[in-house]
Amino acid sequence: MFADCGLTSVTDAATFDAISTRIHDAVLPKLCTPLQQYYAEKLEPMLRQNMEASCAGWTNNAAESVNYVLKQRVQWRVSQMPELIGKCRQLTDSQYTEADRALVGRSDLVLCKGYACHRTTLDLWRSLSERQKQRLHNECFRIQSPHTTSTSTDGMLTVNSRSCAGKKLRPVEARCGQLW
Repeated sequence: MFADCGLTSVTDAATFDAISTRIHDAVLPKLCTPLQQYYAEKLEPMLRQNMEASCAGWTNNAAESVNYVLKQRVQWRVSQMPELIGKCRQLTDSQYTEADRALVGRSDLVLCKGYACHRTTLDLWRSLSERQKQRLHNECFRIQSPHTTSTSTDGMLTVNSRSCAGKKLRPVEARCGQLW
């Protein structure tokens, strides 16, 4: 499940289903009933959701890392909820500041190849209004939806669709008259 070729690293539904079937056939029968139920009711649906949200490869390490940072922020002490919320807000604000620094190349962090086109100069950044900076920030760090849209043949309806979703083929007679 958690190996490089396991469910946590899968990026498409067909592969996920194939590995899941193999786990159901070879691994689950060897487990006790509570573990089988946990896998079927909790773990597998969560891993499928991660795959569908393009979050394949997610591990608990990221959550543990943030947990450690939060504990450092509160100096390993029990906090009241409002204080903890304030610390989380400070942490989030500092992450936004680091992201802005990465946009202008003034950070230990750098934009990966797919986002490098959003990089700007410090002089240009200084000349932008807060609204323009926010727009630039949003364009760069917007979560990309893995979905595309499909429009009905009459053009009256457009819906989100998955790239792996099936398409109904039109009859050959209807296709023959069109230029491809």
